[in-house]
Amino acid sequence: MEAYGRAGMYVIMDQLTSRANLSDPEEFRTIAQYLEGKGWIAEADPDYGIFVLTLEGIDEAINY
Repeated sequence: MEAYGRAGMYVIMDQLTSRANLSDPEEFRTIAQYLEGKGWIAEADPDYGIFVLTLEGIDEAINY
């Protein structure tokens, strides 16, 4: 949702954690590392404060 269904869109951790009701930044980072390992995050800053989803990552999120 944060990427509006388009690859290459920047996603901001604060907006995503608020929408997903995640209060622990470390839990979010663990999830983001897992998603990056699956190839679903293309670019990310070191703490995943801002990242870009791949087309595969968006497809996976939409079909979840």
